[in-house]
Amino acid sequence: MSIELIISLLGVFTAIIVAVVGAYMARNNNIKLELRKLKESHYLGYIQALNTYGNLQSEDAFKELLSLRNNMLLIANEKVINAMITYEKKGTGHPLETHNLYFTTLLKTMRSDLGLNNNDFPVIGLKRLSKFEVQTDEEQTVLIETNDVIKPSKGIPQGED
Repeated sequence: MSIELIISLLGVFTAIIVAVVGAYMARNNNIKLELRKLKESHYLGYIQALNTYGNLQSEDAFKELLSLRNNMLLIANEKVINAMITYEKKGTGHPLETHNLYFTTLLKTMRSDLGLNNNDFPVIGLKRLSKFEVQTDEEQTVLIETNDVIKPSKGIPQGED
């Protein structure tokens, strides 16, 4: 074999290896991105369902919350699942400060799983649906928003894990 043929074959094999490795890495990045989007969607849905249940305390809101919670058991990592279970057991139905501490821990765990930064993340809680007080004067009507921080007062009934 001539030296030119060997160099050409090495070039072809190198190009094939680079293409295969590049495709493999791109596939892995796409899978990670899709998983992150799926987790984000589930986490947002769960937080929204918590808020709805905390405001309405209805059976339909609870069914939606329970459904989203159970879906999270499939998609969330174990740290998020543990934080969610701890929040449900120790945060809901307890004093506001306790609730907010466990709720914040759950949010921080979700944020970490999504690759977000938690530096200086404050302790937070859910908000009630806004109530508006109407004030009128001679020229205009003004809506003044009043917000209250909420915690699910009944707690989240424990499902079977």
